[in-house]
Amino acid sequence: MDSVRSQYRLFNRTFVQLDIEPFPNESSPLDWTEERFKHVMQLKQEAIDVARNKWADFFMVTDADAILSNPNTLKILISQQRTIVSPMLNITGSNTYSNFWCGMDENGYYQRTPDYLPILFRHHQGCFDVPMVHSVVLIDLRRKESNFINFLPKRLDLFSDQIDDIIYFAQNNQRNRIKMHIVNTDYFGWMTAPLDARHQLTTERLRFEEMLLQVAAYTDSPLEGLSYLAPERGPRELLNFDKIYIINLKRRPDRMKRMKACMDILNINYTRIEAFDGRELSESRLKELGVQMLDGYKDPYGERPLTLGEIGCFLSHYVIWKDIVEKGYERVLIFEDDVRFKNGFKQNLFRAIKAADSLSQPWDLIYLGRKRLQNANEYTVSDDIPNLVWVDYTYWTISYALSESGARKLIGQNPLSKMIAVDEYLPIMYDKHPNEEWKSHFEPRDLVALSAEPLLLEPTHYTGEMGYITDTENSRVVDDEELKAETLKEEEERLAQQTRGENTNVRDALGSKSRLFGDL
Repeated sequence: MDSVRSQYRLFNRTFVQLDIEPFPNESSPLDWTEERFKHVMQLKQEAIDVARNKWADFFMVTDADAILSNPNTLKILISQQRTIVSPMLNITGSNTYSNFWCGMDENGYYQRTPDYLPILFRHHQGCFDVPMVHSVVLIDLRRKESNFINFLPKRLDLFSDQIDDIIYFAQNNQRNRIKMHIVNTDYFGWMTAPLDARHQLTTERLRFEEMLLQVAAYTDSPLEGLSYLAPERGPRELLNFDKIYIINLKRRPDRMKRMKACMDILNINYTRIEAFDGRELSESRLKELGVQMLDGYKDPYGERPLTLGEIGCFLSHYVIWKDIVEKGYERVLIFEDDVRFKNGFKQNLFRAIKAADSLSQPWDLIYLGRKRLQNANEYTVSDDIPNLVWVDYTYWTISYALSESGARKLIGQNPLSKMIAVDEYLPIMYDKHPNEEWKSHFEPRDLVALSAEPLLLEPTHYTGEMGYITDTENSRVVDDEELKAETLKEEEERLAQQTRGENTNVRDALGSKSRLFGDL
């Protein structure tokens, strides 16, 4: 809490000392017994009583498993001018759960209604009157009817309804004809789906970790606070790899900031590789690197030559392949900087690699994220291993595992001298590319390639989505006339500098006699 103190005009904290002993009749740390419900209700009631005694205008209560990522949440809620209002939260671990109900029967149980899903999926947007809100609630204490809002009945021993904090809160408001509202006009934050006595704290910890990853991937809010929320753990992990790389352009610190937050949450030890920037590549620089285009190559969809951004992308992956071979790494993990991790990433990664290692044929490459094509002919490696498929022609190189053998095969073809897009090159090397002419330039095509199934991550933005930016496809192509003009200008400047240097040497040799002839 001290880490965010400076963000508030007035900061006053009070910690309630909790007993570490289990509640009576508790079967697991996540078992919500009557005693635990009563304890939570008591804490909330004490909090709102303190707010009333201080003549506060508003009172806001937030559960510990909810994260508000929208810095304008409070302003938006206050602007609704409602006595009780909640921001609709996205949920980790469920597609249909949220922090509101649209229906409740007379006994306080959930009731399915046709209004719920349109609000949940934001097909209808606004501020809606609902019979239940929870987890994050703002109460306007300036309104007279707020005096009847309570989280705990005066006499719990005489309370005949179900002992549940959110149900009592909702029923008490209904008895006093106080309306509750949910707002879904903006993305406000995240919460975890509820767990029960069957689960352990390890499951809750994983759910919370997944929620933090969602916040990091889906929001543009400041990410500094996520590192404070990440659970404390031991040394950073390499996940049974020799090295983990993140490819990142120097001019995209925003993406690296997001990836760093994800690595902090996942407790992963990584190395940042500065990507080759297509904006800084000239024709002379490409010659210096030994880059030549494959004759006849054109992008399958754009019908254009390679862009400088695509060349920079290939070079960025290529230097990693070389690093693997030169340092003798047995296996590495490679991420581009625009990925978001799916739930259970680490656990599913361990399972996929373990399954791949059990195969009789050693693997070279395993896609963790990619763009599947509609007509792909892919099948699981065996009936006993449903989480790996033999991969068909596919796009993207956002993340993959690569072995030393695979790296040797990739650089062994001298691909810089016949360059194509890197996500076209990989399918050629495992002999699944549909273009026979391109394939004929690369022999042998024996890369052993697999893919995790389902995929373990996806891009932060898909083509056409708000916020989508491509640093590869929208850059200039290699035969661009402007590029050639820049290269010619560079060559002229180089020759001019060389001439000036030669003239300087002449002046030095002539000494004072050069004044007779003026400056050469």
